[in-house]
Amino acid sequence: MDQVSSKTSFEYNFYDLNIAQTLKVDLPYALANEQITNPRFDKEHFLTQVWRSVETYCQDMGLDYDDLVNTPFIKPIIVSSSHHLYFHFLEITLMFYDPFLIKHFLHYQLNKFEGNDHAKNKDEFLGQILHIGYTTIKENSPNNNLHRKEKIFDWLEENGAKDLPERFSTMKASISDNRYKGKLRPPDITTYWMQLCTYEVKGKVVEVLSEVEVKQFLHSNFWGFKPMKPVSKLTAKNISNSELRAFSKRFFDQFNHDVQTTAFIRILKNNFSNFDSTTEESLRKNFSK
Repeated sequence: MDQVSSKTSFEYNFYDLNIAQTLKVDLPYALANEQITNPRFDKEHFLTQVWRSVETYCQDMGLDYDDLVNTPFIKPIIVSSSHHLYFHFLEITLMFYDPFLIKHFLHYQLNKFEGNDHAKNKDEFLGQILHIGYTTIKENSPNNNLHRKEKIFDWLEENGAKDLPERFSTMKASISDNRYKGKLRPPDITTYWMQLCTYEVKGKVVEVLSEVEVKQFLHSNFWGFKPMKPVSKLTAKNISNSELRAFSKRFFDQFNHDVQTTAFIRILKNNFSNFDSTTEESLRKNFSK
């Protein structure tokens, strides 16, 4: 078993399951910066229950709970994968983990996994992560956590998990990918369109699209993102049609100077209900301005 003594120097990997880091850093940061939309999420009750589990873990492992927890700085509490609370703490950690690092974290955890009462091998480990991603995070998170769940499911798919559910309206591989391909890489495309989440109009910052809506838009339209069928047309808020046209035009000027006029029209007409009553001829004129 991986044991950590509070009396020794702490040596651990960045991707170890460090529940102290989760509860003292990642969770408070997430709650301060992410909207709580799950009406069943009770922050105080949640923290009370989790810290009780941590105390139980410390007792089982012979760790000094008071010394590790009641300090002005963070002493790591590294959870052994052989302990029966391992997946409980893994679930909590994944709820608040940096989404850009989730795949690395899960890869490290899988490679170090020793087996416990809930899972004995790789396939059973993947099954536990599937359950966490599909059920428990959905039910217990402060919000829908789509950005983290997407990373978890991508990782499961890459590692050959079985019985993956249909999710995020993902296109089947047999469907041809006719999305736009240009000179910009996905991170640059994301940076540009995410401006609509905090867009400045007449000196005031407003939300034109939510982060989830921008992701739907990107995955539905641009090559390099995991293909996704749009659920429905988006409605851009707090912005005029002319400004949205100009914003899109500036993107296409960077994305591909040789872009066809029809592509510019298609991306507006197919994705935004704002242009349902706008003629293609009107949009075509805007493209040449």
